[in-house]
Formats: sequence, structure tokens, C-alpha cells
Amino acid sequence: DGVSVGQALDRRIKSDGTLVVERVRQPEDAGVYTCTASTKQGRSATGSARVSVLVPPKIAPFSAGERVVAGERLTLTCTVSRGDEPLSLTWLWDGTPLTSGGAHSGGLSVVNLNTFNAVLSIERVGQHHAGDYTCVAANAAAATRFTYTLTVHVPPTWVLEPGDTRVSRGHALVVDCVARGHPDPTVTWKKKVAGNMQGAGPEVYRSVELVTPRAVHLSNGSLYIARAEPDHAGIYVCRAENSVTHLTSTINVAVNSAPYFSGGVSSVDVRAGESVTLECRVRGDPPLTVTWALRGASLHHSPRYSESVSVEPGAETVAKLEVSSAMQTDAGIYTCTAHNTYGRNSQMVKLSVHEPPSAPRGLRVVGEGSRAVRVSWTAPDPPPASYVLQFRRSLEGWGEAREVTVSATGVSAGVEVSPLTPATDYVVRVVAVNHLGRSPPSEDLRLTTSAEKPGAPPRDLRAEATGAREVRVSWRPPPQDRIHGTILGYYLGYAAVIRQAGSAGAPQYNFTTVESSEGVRNGPEGEGVWTVSVGSLEPHTDYHLVVQAFNTEGAGPLSPPAAVTTREDAPGGAPQDLRCTGFSWDSVQITWAPPEPHLHHGTLRGYR
Repeated sequence: DGVSVGQALDRRIKSDGTLVVERVRQPEDAGVYTCTASTKQGRSATGSARVSVLVPPKIAPFSAGERVVAGERLTLTCTVSRGDEPLSLTWLWDGTPLTSGGAHSGGLSVVNLNTFNAVLSIERVGQHHAGDYTCVAANAAAATRFTYTLTVHVPPTWVLEPGDTRVSRGHALVVDCVARGHPDPTVTWKKKVAGNMQGAGPEVYRSVELVTPRAVHLSNGSLYIARAEPDHAGIYVCRAENSVTHLTSTINVAVNSAPYFSGGVSSVDVRAGESVTLECRVRGDPPLTVTWALRGASLHHSPRYSESVSVEPGAETVAKLEVSSAMQTDAGIYTCTAHNTYGRNSQMVKLSVHEPPSAPRGLRVVGEGSRAVRVSWTAPDPPPASYVLQFRRSLEGWGEAREVTVSATGVSAGVEVSPLTPATDYVVRVVAVNHLGRSPPSEDLRLTTSAEKPGAPPRDLRAEATGAREVRVSWRPPPQDRIHGTILGYYLGYAAVIRQAGSAGAPQYNFTTVESSEGVRNGPEGEGVWTVSVGSLEPHTDYHLVVQAFNTEGAGPLSPPAAVTTREDAPGGAPQDLRCTGFSWDSVQITWAPPEPHLHHGTLRGYR
């Protein structure tokens, strides 16, 4: 257009004379371009060309709004906001062209309003209309497209709507609840925990996982209970919900129950002659009929048998059979049988009629000792739960007896009776015990424990000099419970006390045996005072005396020593070394030495 074209950011002239426009703009770059070539000699040539700049189409974005719900009308308008004519507008549905001016399947139509606007409309949107809707605008410059993805929100509809269901107790329960829609519905199950079908009271529903034991909500929406129980019965609501709306279906689940018992086999014990009540607790759909049998045979009508049936809160039926004045013939397995429309079931009750056990037999000694013995016996039939072993001294009564409880399993190797006193007569008996009482005692077993050496010294040892060469000794026997047998006699020991310097030490006693037939005893047997004279002693000598009792097992401990001094006696020897020396014409001097000290036999008082 006569304006010089120079170098610029978006324009450059190549060395061969080519003009390059990097980014073409309209209308700035449109017009007539003239190129002139010249030589150094002043010769030139000129050429011109017209450049037209075409604008490609621009489509204004379009949509159907935030959410399209099935059943609504839908209009999409494709508007070309810019672009050179001539223009063509075309609609595509998932890549398939839609012709203008015609109706298509599913109530879909396309109308081109003018060169710049084309309208796509759907009379009633359905799930099948979902997809990509593309408007294509084309001219000589380019083809431009804009795509809108249509998502159709479909409210839930039932595929498998749940209905009232009955199931037998113990069987699997499956209740289908399947819905479809878009987005896919979320299915939840709830159970009524308050109110009733007639609307009395406020209705409260809670999730089945919280209130129904062992209930499982499957991924496909079904409710599954592997083993139906009566507490699974009730009103349930299935709710299918998506972002559009929700569906609910309320159903009643009934669990039909054959009879079943709340407990297992039971055992009842009764003392013979007493009354006892057998009981079974049964649940199940009413009406329930309950009968009793003993050892498989129906009970005959007897005034000693009384049957009753009652229904407790919680729909538990309690059947009772009372047996009065129970006898051994009443013992055995009783069967409680319940039946209703849906089946029958039985429970066993074992009745044991007990009497106190019979007395043990054959009580005998199987191991002897001085302070303990071992006894054994034959158990009665049936064996008791335990035994009570009683023992006493033969001179005592059973009221003073000691008792030892022994388990029934601890008698096979014998039972020790202790503590006992040696060489003592005892009486032993045994009583069998079960939970109903004690048996009569067994026959008495009389026994004597083995002897031991006396366990204590004689008491009150005394010594008195009765002459120069004799002393009288007395003592009392050891305590009766420490004699441990029969005293056969005593060992009486005596020893002179040596007073010389350097002669200290334990006395060396000379022992003499005092048989039980010797000595003088005053008082009752075993309690009197023994008196014995010991002679052939040295006059005027200190003696220590001890005594110890002995029996068949040996001698007991020594008593504490008793001290005594024999009486004085005439000297046992003449003076020694007698000498006579003249002292004057009418006197002499006589000298001598005393007798040997051991011959003094007392204190020397003078000479004659």
C-alpha cells in the first residue's frame, strides 16, 4: 500500500529478497505488497501482490449448566463470536455428525439459526444421551471445535426392590436391595429400634451393623446374615441414594423358630427322700408343647411326678418336672422334648439320687512308727469324695479326737496318722464323706506306737548321807509323756569330787543298775519316788550323783547332778614317823606326823 516495509520483530527480509512475516495480523498485514529490485547500473524491476489476511472461527464456550437431570430439556447453542465468512457449523455426538434441520433418535434435533448460531436440543434428556457434544466451525482459514461433555444425573430406580421376608432360625438370610442411577446409588440398611408399624411412639432407625449381630451389608447392596436368630427379626429400611434423590423400601423380616434350648445337658443331684425339680428352658415360635420322658420312656402318671409350663418375660418357656421323695429308681436321663409348627428339639437332664456313703471297710496298719503310723482301708461303693480320719488316745473319748481330711485319690498308698506319742495306745477310725453327708464310722482300729528312749531325765534327784560310807538317793521318774515306753530301771552314777589343783574335769561316774524291781517306791506307778542306798563310799568325801531312766530302746538323758558329802569316820591310819627325844632329866620330846590325808576320814581334832 505504498508504505515501506522495514526490518521489525515480526518481519524480516531474507538475503534472497524474500519477505517473511512471522505473525500475521489483520488488518495491519493485509494489503498490496510491492517488491523492487535494482542494479548498480541503475536498472530496476518491480512486482506487486495482494495479501488478504483471513480470520479463523472462534466458538464461544457453552454448557448445559451445573447439573443435568434425566427428564429435563436440554439446549446447547453454538455461537461463532469471530471468523471470516463463509462459515459452516456442524454438530458431532461422540464423533458422529448430526445433520442440521433433522430430528434424530432419542428426541435430539439440530437447527442452524443463522450463519453464526447452531442449536442442539433434546426434548427429554435420558441416560443414553450422555456423551461428548462437539460444535465444529470452519472457514477458509481453519476449523475450530468446542466440546461439552454431557453427564446425565439419573435418580435411583429399583432393579431388585426388597420385600417382606421369612427365614428359619439358623438358616442364612439374604435380602436383595439393588438400585441403579447416575451417579451409582449408595445403598444403606437400617433397622427400627423404637416405635412400631402402627406409628405408636417415635420411630428410631439405626445402622444394621450397630444393632444387628452378625449382619453384613454386601457390596451389591444386599443384606446378609449367615445364621438368622430371633433377635434378627424386625422392621428394616433399605435406602438407595445418589446426588439426585433417594429411594427407600421398608420391609418386615420374620424369623421362624423351631424349638431350641438356652442351655446344654444339665446334671441335678438330690439326696434320697427329698424332692427335686428338673427344669428346661426353651424358645421358639408359639404354640410350644413340652413333654418329659425318663430313659426314653414316657412318664407314667404318678402322684410323685408333677409337670408345669410357664412363659417368662422375653418369650422363654420354662418347663418343670417335680419329683417328690426321690428314690434310686428315679435316677437316670430325663428328656425334655419341645415341638411346634416348625420342628422339634430335645434336651437331656441327668438326675442322680444320692445317699450318704457307706462306711469304709478293712481299716488296717500298713506302716508302724513311734510318732506316726500309716493306715489303709477299702473304699465303699460308690467311692466318696473324701474321707475324715479320726484318732485319739485309748483313754480319751471321741470328743477329744483329732481329725484329718483326706482326698479320695490320696488313700491308695496309705494315709499317715500323726503326730503321735511313742509307746502309746491309740484308737483310729475313718468316715467317708460326699456332698450329702458322712457315712457311719468304720470299725475301730486299736494300735500301739513303737517305743523310743526316754525323752527326759528323772526329776527331783536328791542325795543324803546316812553314814560315813553310805548315802540315800531319791528321785521321781521322767514325765509320763516323755517316758516313751515302760521304764525297765535306772542307771545310777556316782563320782567322787577331786579337789586337788589341776584335777578339774568331767566326773568319771561309776554306774550301777537299779532294776524296776529294786528300790523303794512311794506313790502310784510311774509317779512315785524311788529311793536307793549307795554304799562302799569313802568317808567324808564329796560326791556327785546322776541318774537316767532306760527302757527297751535305751537310756534317756542324764539328770542334773546332785551333790552330797559322806559323814566323818575314825581315821583310817595311825600317825606316822613317831619319835622320842630326851629333852631334860625329867622330860622327853615326842614328835609324829599325821596319817595320810586320804586316811583322815574327817577333820582331825587331836591325838591320844
